[in-house]
Amino acid sequence: MLRVLALTKYDRMAASARMRFVQFEPGLKERGIELSISPLFDDRYLKERFSSGRQKPEHVLRALVRRARALVEARSWDLAVVCYELFPYLPPLFEQAALLGLPYVFDFDDAIFHTYDQHPRALVRRVLGDKLSRVIRGARSVIAGSDYLAEYARRSNPKVHLIPTVIDLDRYRVRSTPRRAGPFTVGWIGSPSTSTYLDLVTGPLVRLAQEGPVKLLAVGAAPRTIPGVEVEIRPWSEAREVEDLLECDVGIMPLTDTPWSRGKCAFKLIQYMACGLPVIASPVGANQEVVNLDCGAFARDDQEWLTELRRLRDTPSLAEAQGRAGRARAEARYSLQSQLDPLAQIFRQAVG
Repeated sequence: MLRVLALTKYDRMAASARMRFVQFEPGLKERGIELSISPLFDDRYLKERFSSGRQKPEHVLRALVRRARALVEARSWDLAVVCYELFPYLPPLFEQAALLGLPYVFDFDDAIFHTYDQHPRALVRRVLGDKLSRVIRGARSVIAGSDYLAEYARRSNPKVHLIPTVIDLDRYRVRSTPRRAGPFTVGWIGSPSTSTYLDLVTGPLVRLAQEGPVKLLAVGAAPRTIPGVEVEIRPWSEAREVEDLLECDVGIMPLTDTPWSRGKCAFKLIQYMACGLPVIASPVGANQEVVNLDCGAFARDDQEWLTELRRLRDTPSLAEAQGRAGRARAEARYSLQSQLDPLAQIFRQAVG
């Protein structure tokens, strides 16, 4: 049994750990690989951050002690996976010293390098700007969640593999009965911090609502109101997220075109498609990799958002066809089942 320890930034409550590692554990075990995660910050820390927006010093201290112990433990495993970074905001020397002599793979699904190389303070850019590239350089392999991230990694390491953030087809299902009558429902799923992107569709939703009933179902978003639009904000729940999405007529992923946004892995779109929803997205970063015109559309400005939303509202047959195509695409390219063997192979090659 090959033993792999994933040194994640967060615990199972965070999508970065849950979707890129935890859900792979059973399938990898069937393939002779024991995968376990060791988070820097535990779920108590995340709950505190979500509820108060603060991080207590004692939580940070506990995290550093936990990571130090994990690095000692990692020496008894066959392979480590460094997820994002070992010690946020510490110079690269700390990472390199901690990883000295330790075989590891580097994994990332966000443009975390822009936290440093795009930082407003010149001192941070100077000291930490190349931190991630140094860690990537020493990895036996790199796993990137999108082409944008893979391109960055290849500047420092030629052994780069693309493994998108994926969904488990056993959890995500397509609605088996016609949607209940009611307003045209636009769905979005995310977190309070990313819900600011919904500002990009506020104008189009207002105009669409002037033509007929419109509802925005925003899962995990911060509170907001949109004139004339029924807005329902629901807290995110792993147990309910699929049920929530199945209430929607379309899934959307608006993004501003910034370096950070270009590094996002379009996981929202994959979730929508897995539920058989047509999608509309900003043509930014991985959105352009995930969506094709069979399963959705791109919108660059208010008029295009309005046009595409109106098209799906007024043409149920188009929405249904795009939903079917999206589900097929998710099954083939963005499912846990399709990526288990490639991930297992990466781990074995890194050890061998």
